Amino acid sequence: MRRTAVRILIGIPGLAALLLGAAAHGQSLRGNDSEGALDPRMSQMLADCRSSFAGVDRQVAEAGVGDASYFRVPGFPYLRSDRLITAFTEELGSVENFDIWTQQLRENDSLGREVELHNLGLPDEQVALMLSDLRLCAVWLNNIELDDEETVRRLVRAAAVPAEYPQLLGRGELRPPNETANPAGLGEPQLWRVQREADPAELPSQFRRITRDSLGRIGLVMSAWRALVEHHAPVFLVDTAGAHDRPGLPVFRDGRPGVDSQQPVVHYLISFARSHGRSLVQISYFLWFDQRPPLRAEDAAAGDLDGLIWRVTLDDDGRPLVYDTLSSRGTGHQWFAAPGVRARAATTVAGTVPAGEMAVRVASASHQVVGLMAPPAAAAVGQYRLQPYENLTLMDDGKGGTRSLFGPDGVVPGSERAHAEAAWPEAVDKPGAVRQSGFHALSFSRGLYFDDPRLIDQAFEVPPPASVLSEAAGQGAAAR
Repeated sequence: MRRTAVRILIGIPGLAALLLGAAAHGQSLRGNDSEGALDPRMSQMLADCRSSFAGVDRQVAEAGVGDASYFRVPGFPYLRSDRLITAFTEELGSVENFDIWTQQLRENDSLGREVELHNLGLPDEQVALMLSDLRLCAVWLNNIELDDEETVRRLVRAAAVPAEYPQLLGRGELRPPNETANPAGLGEPQLWRVQREADPAELPSQFRRITRDSLGRIGLVMSAWRALVEHHAPVFLVDTAGAHDRPGLPVFRDGRPGVDSQQPVVHYLISFARSHGRSLVQISYFLWFDQRPPLRAEDAAAGDLDGLIWRVTLDDDGRPLVYDTLSSRGTGHQWFAAPGVRARAATTVAGTVPAGEMAVRVASASHQVVGLMAPPAAAAVGQYRLQPYENLTLMDDGKGGTRSLFGPDGVVPGSERAHAEAAWPEAVDKPGAVRQSGFHALSFSRGLYFDDPRLIDQAFEVPPPASVLSEAAGQGAAAR
């Protein structure tokens, strides 16, 4: 951490000199003429920092390369939020928790800006220098501005990710439309297995004992994360009736989205669910197809680019607790529970997880999951490669630069469906289009999204961890 801090401090010579000089001589950054007033030099530096953020934001907006991976916190240009970090707002009572929380908000902003600066077409060296400057500015804006209780309260309110369609909240039960799935068995079944690259020895053992931060999130080195992702990577059994059923790598052809089926790729995204005050690891796998062909006349789901998301939520011991799936367009959400996991009354479970090795059966054309089964021995077998989901925000644009698969609104441009308006609620913009993670609404009227970390607790009676049970037992014994 110290080496990183020194490297960042070199980024803005004027500010670095001011801060290091003050620290070396024990000087305050507050002036003497007014209690609590900032040193005039610091005030100017912070004003320059805000001006720098505004200038970069202006360039990004004009070029149309904004990254929608995180929510920009209004009034705090150096912070970006998401639904996971919002879920921690009731756990910020300690200085340590608040520091980690704001550090994550700054990190989110930095990750988003790195994508945006590269997609602006800037050279790598310039991107690195600008990020260094902005990170330093973010640290000091954070330290100075958030040294005020009212500003902190305003930040906590502003960091909440709003519902995309507030006009639909509370208007009965409004969900994405149901879609017809082709039955299993249309076309030749094709098995797709992960191409393993990680050392199996890197797979975390004694999962429950892995070190966690004060917000309950486990920490692993990248090689261990990769081994964990490969260990839980699904076997897909895809009914293949044509080229539209062959998975591949998302690409743009003459501005239209599709996939290169010569490069079978599944993207993965690591996140966390929240249950009983702890964080459960979730891994989402994204399978892509060139198109969703029409199943009937004026099919509202037909169009360029299609795919599905398969997600596993792990328990405290790193074992699958529940699975769920969704189309890349936000339709067809289904739950599959491990044995012994109880669903709440309002939850519909599509099936239970079979014992032994499991294949996820994907229907031809509709690309919906139609069941779980043992992999058939006679099916043809192919391999897919795993890539981080973040790669989709820095795709080759074919001109020596990069572009994101997703637009600033979180929608894949060109993936809009021609006949979708009648099937979706009227207020939904670009209905039926392929959407970025964070933009998949499960219920418009309740503001419920696929990436809501409390979703699993709303759907299932997740057993509390052993520590909670022990504490409750101790309190009961003390009461007696």
